[in-house]
Amino acid sequence: MLIGVEITAIRVSAVPRYSPTGEQWDPWAPLSQNPDVYVRLSQFDNIIFSSEVKEDVLFDASLEYLGGLPFFMQAYTSPLLVEVFDQDGLTGDDNMGYFTVSLMDFEKKKAVVLKNSTTALQVEMNLVWKYKE
Repeated sequence: MLIGVEITAIRVSAVPRYSPTGEQWDPWAPLSQNPDVYVRLSQFDNIIFSSEVKEDVLFDASLEYLGGLPFFMQAYTSPLLVEVFDQDGLTGDDNMGYFTVSLMDFEKKKAVVLKNSTTALQVEMNLVWKYKE
C-alpha cells in the first residue's frame, strides 16, 4: 500500500532569460542583473518547502537543490504547486513561473519533468515512492 512520496532532488535546468515585462530579472541591481533563484512547493495555500537561493544565475545554467531534501509528502494525492522565484532584496520576489502537478500522475516513476515552452522554464524532481511493507 502506498503511504507517500519522497522528493530527493530538485533541478531547475532552464530559467527564463527575461521577466514577463521583457526586462532582465534584476534591472536595477547595481552589481548583477542575473536572477537569484529559489524553488517553493505549496499545498492547500501553505508553503511546505522552500529551497536555498542560488545567486546570479545565468539563464542557461542548471541548478540542483538538495538542501532540506529528501522531503517526505503524505498528501501525495493533492495538487502540488511548484514555483520558481527570483529573490529581490528591494522589492517583492518575482515569480519566474509555476506548475500545478498531481504527483499521482507519476506514480512509480523516479522523476517528473515539468516544462513551460513559453517561458523556457524547466523543473525536474527526483521521486521515491514509499510503500507500507
